[in-house]
Amino acid sequence: MNEYFKSCAILFFTGIKTGIHSSIVFNESTQLAIQELISLHALNFEIVQADGIQEANDWPNSTIHSTAIENYLCAAYSKKFKEGFRKVIGVFSLPLQLAPKQMEEAMLSIRPLDFCIGPDTHGGIYLLGMNTYEEKLILHQPWLGTTLCKSIIGEIGNQKKITYKLPTLGI
Repeated sequence: MNEYFKSCAILFFTGIKTGIHSSIVFNESTQLAIQELISLHALNFEIVQADGIQEANDWPNSTIHSTAIENYLCAAYSKKFKEGFRKVIGVFSLPLQLAPKQMEEAMLSIRPLDFCIGPDTHGGIYLLGMNTYEEKLILHQPWLGTTLCKSIIGEIGNQKKITYKLPTLGI
């Protein structure tokens, strides 16, 4: 199983709020939380900062669509797949209830399935995992709105692909 985890990468996005959770702010306590979340396996992870995207933390927003956020997310996911990783998970917030077990569950779910998603209680997401890079899941999504999770799951259904839904977590 350790060989499988070597093919996985986790992106921790700072500065993008995709629901009611606070966006990830990188500091010492965040570093400890991340280390705890990935402690079960020697996972490749990267902190990706959303510097310069003004609307990144403006949730919910009446101007729901954000090309800047989409470009930022597409570039980060695409980069990891181009580096040779076969499974990539993006983490957008760190809900208090998020546990190492759920991170492992997310990684294992995209081994046989196409995607995994971690919904929050107000329509956003805290996690999105892919086993192949699918730009359509990122583009034209309401990243700053309360229907993000529903929209992404709808797009997965339109593609006739299979997703694993993690537990819905609140603040």
